[in-house]
Amino acid sequence: MSALRKLARRSVFVAVALIAAAIAWVWCDTEQQHVNDAYEVRETDGHAISVTAFQAILSRLDKQKDERSSWAYTLLAGIVAITVLKRVIPIPAIRSAYSLLPMAGVFIVQSIRAADYYERAVTAHLISTSVEFGALAGMEDMLWLQITFLDRALLVLALFVSLFLIAIISGSISLATTANLQPETSVNEAENDEE
Repeated sequence: MSALRKLARRSVFVAVALIAAAIAWVWCDTEQQHVNDAYEVRETDGHAISVTAFQAILSRLDKQKDERSSWAYTLLAGIVAITVLKRVIPIPAIRSAYSLLPMAGVFIVQSIRAADYYERAVTAHLISTSVEFGALAGMEDMLWLQITFLDRALLVLALFVSLFLIAIISGSISLATTANLQPETSVNEAENDEE
């Protein structure tokens, strides 16, 4: 394959990955803005709940947020691991499937951002003597958004994994060759080992 053709193929791959990530980012940002705007409107609905009731609800919501954030960070680390693995295992058959990973990364980062917005909203209400019911509903919306973004990331990653598994089953990727992988040694190290 000529160098120009290889460069063109890589350029298309990068363009597709960037466009998919940009679309995901714009969609997530728009959704987050809708939730934030609705939160500001519903924050003062006139129906207050007690601080103790708010604390009880808050402990459950915080547990949910922490679990989802842990999953998001784990998935982000998994994307990094997959990217590193690509350098070790030769996988030309599904190279284009890697264009899904930036989109999944965007959904994961936006899920973490939604959790941060939730934390900011909670912090603002912790010093209050009473909390408006609309504010609580807005905070719940922020957590639903966190879950939605995480679900989208899982969907994209499931598509990536299924493409990878299809390539393995069809024989496009040989895992037998990966067992024989050894770190590269320089000529000087090889000569030293022989002596």
